[in-house]
Amino acid sequence: MIKEKIRELWELRKTLHDIDEAYDESTKPLKVQRDALQNELIESMRAQGQYSARYDFCSVTISVRRTPHIDNENKIIQWLHDNSLEKEYTATRLTDSFDALMKQAVKEGKMIEGLSIRETEFISLRDPKENLGDSRNVIVE
Repeated sequence: MIKEKIRELWELRKTLHDIDEAYDESTKPLKVQRDALQNELIESMRAQGQYSARYDFCSVTISVRRTPHIDNENKIIQWLHDNSLEKEYTATRLTDSFDALMKQAVKEGKMIEGLSIRETEFISLRDPKENLGDSRNVIVE
């Protein structure tokens, strides 16, 4: 019973993967065409000073999304400090390198106060052809 369910899951994952790949391949040229046409229309409309239009089949508007991005964190922190906002918008935090220390401590069986271990169960399925040289493979019929 378990073997049949695992086979069914394996086949479903393969089918979904194949469908996703086929979809990506079939839509790629359409997306390239769409992007080129959008860029051409934006340039044409801007050149004419037109930022919106209404037709019987749709309305079109050129919109601009402004998204802030941090380029230099130190300069921002200095600006916050200069404007007496540092305590409100900054905090002491762990650096990215702490991740390596944390994993090493777990391997060595050491616990860091304030750290907990979360376990997630999942099923990993692999194509047996990919593991031919692995001596740990066990085939159950």
